[in-house]
Amino acid sequence: MQKPLLAESIATLALALLLTACGATDITGPSETPPPPVRPATPAPPPPPAPSPGSATLAFQGSSSFRTSGSSVTITIQKIANTSSTYTSGSLRVDLWATERPYTGGDISGYLTASVKTRDVTGLSDQLRPNSSFSNITLNLPYTRPPSGASNYTLILSEYDSRTCGSTDHYCIAAYVTMH
Repeated sequence: MQKPLLAESIATLALALLLTACGATDITGPSETPPPPVRPATPAPPPPPAPSPGSATLAFQGSSSFRTSGSSVTITIQKIANTSSTYTSGSLRVDLWATERPYTGGDISGYLTASVKTRDVTGLSDQLRPNSSFSNITLNLPYTRPPSGASNYTLILSEYDSRTCGSTDHYCIAAYVTMH
């Protein structure tokens, strides 16, 4: 007659061990106060994105200018340089922006009036290798006139970087020059 009692004791002990392993503190039955709700752990925020590797090494050098005529713009750039001895840039794009206030860096808010990827310009490539440059560039592009009041122009060199650039097209500003 002792065998069923032994089996019942073993089952109770196994249940107690299982409940304890799951974090239960009261294995005698329902308690008067329910345990506090279990809250999922809040994940740590992701680290801020690292700066684009090429952003410190890409630059407009020398003079740059633009001239509009109706729905066209001619942009001249003396030089776009990659001054790194080891870094090959991502794909490059040249944009002409018009803003209401002079641009001083960071995100730009205004009107994109002209744009071209360097790979689409005869004589230029998609990227700049270490210690190389594009020189004496003349761009003849379609131009969209901005609304009145947006009379501050900025020439922007953007670089493609899918790892650290947060913009939707993954082109982030690598260099800029204000135009007069």
